[in-house]
Amino acid sequence: EPPLHRVGPLVHKALCCLRCGGFTAYRPPGAEGPIGYGRAVSRLMNLEPADVVGYYSRTLEEFGGSKLVRYLLRDSLACTLAQKHKLSTRAAAYRKLGATLLGFPLPSSQRPRRFRSEQAAPTWPCSYTSGC
Repeated sequence: EPPLHRVGPLVHKALCCLRCGGFTAYRPPGAEGPIGYGRAVSRLMNLEPADVVGYYSRTLEEFGGSKLVRYLLRDSLACTLAQKHKLSTRAAAYRKLGATLLGFPLPSSQRPRRFRSEQAAPTWPCSYTSGC
């Protein structure tokens, strides 16, 4: 577990749920850099890139707009899109798709219908004590 004493309980819950969903991982204790980083989510590889951005936008909306949550989801989106396009790094994904990664986060009206605000949020199994 990383030192999350500086974040509130809602952000802590969001970070735990994102880790259970495979979006993030934590840096080892004593390592330089941020406390967490994004990971590619392989279950999204079959979706179109615009659908992947819609999925991440809906997930961000579900977990709130914390700067840390937004940063980690954006990092994970870069990893996922890089893997989808067979690019080797996050930086390559930013070069190919632009600094905004296809407009992340998309407003609800611009997302595919299944990822809009009025639809149920994406879910995944989570071991967090109160669920995601």
